[in-house]
Amino acid sequence: MRLSKEAYQDKTINTFFEDGRLLRLPAKEKKKRAILDFLIERFEESIIYVEQEVNEVLLEFTDDYTSIRRAFIDYGYMERDNRTGDYWRLSG
Repeated sequence: MRLSKEAYQDKTINTFFEDGRLLRLPAKEKKKRAILDFLIERFEESIIYVEQEVNEVLLEFTDDYTSIRRAFIDYGYMERDNRTGDYWRLSG
């Protein structure tokens, strides 16, 4: 039986989070994307964030916020203005 996207995400969250904290970022792409999908929901599409704001949101879930921030960029969840250091969530 194949899980729905939401059920798969819930199962992945339950596996890789403990007490609301991310234990580690999964190596498998599908699981990694499920975690990133969950975390990106903490950011609104119409807001520009400074790096410190992104860090503060991610620190609620992991001390390794830099890896998540980089994954957001690498996987197309966010873009960054290298000149100003501003971040914004991409739609989709």
